[in-house]
Amino acid sequence: MNNSRISLWAILTALSAVTLVTLPTSLTTDITAEVQLGLLVLTVVAACAVMVEWIMSRGASSSSAVDASLAPVSTPLAPAQLNAEVVHFLNQLQAKGRFVDFVMGEISQFSDAQVGAAARVVHQGCRDLVRNCFDLAPLHQGQEGDSITVAAGANSSEYRLIGKVADGTEHKGVVVHRGWLARKITLPKIVISTDATPGGRIVAPVEVELR
Repeated sequence: MNNSRISLWAILTALSAVTLVTLPTSLTTDITAEVQLGLLVLTVVAACAVMVEWIMSRGASSSSAVDASLAPVSTPLAPAQLNAEVVHFLNQLQAKGRFVDFVMGEISQFSDAQVGAAARVVHQGCRDLVRNCFDLAPLHQGQEGDSITVAAGANSSEYRLIGKVADGTEHKGVVVHRGWLARKITLPKIVISTDATPGGRIVAPVEVELR
């Protein structure tokens, strides 16, 4: 539509200009100044209209291009990238709170006091990291011990029913854990190395004490 309007104004401009330029001198002397001025004004108006339409058409196309460039693009993470980010998070849990050492170690040989002392270190370091990476909030807004009715067909990712479950009916029970919801996730992005080293799979490096 814009191109057809531009073409129309361009034709009017050309006709007006041709009229002013190509009229024989014998005729132009008989044309009143008002008529000549009218033709000149028509030429200028038509030229301005052409410019306005051209600018608007360019602006519309530019806007469309910008809108397209700003549209969110959903790019799923490649498996290698996703794995590297998970491993990196484990790496940070190990670095901040010795989490991997704690869960992979055999603790049955230690006393409850020793395990408790180690758990305090793990708790402090890992809690700080989790709080930095996630904005966590209780999924259930009430308190543990609240009576609750879970509707039939409720999302199984939101509710874990403990006890005898009957299909197709609502369930009445008591909240024993409020659950957790990640309202925001800010895991660091990891650049995967292209060499053959297992850098993207190292949870914790070998620690060497120099002597």
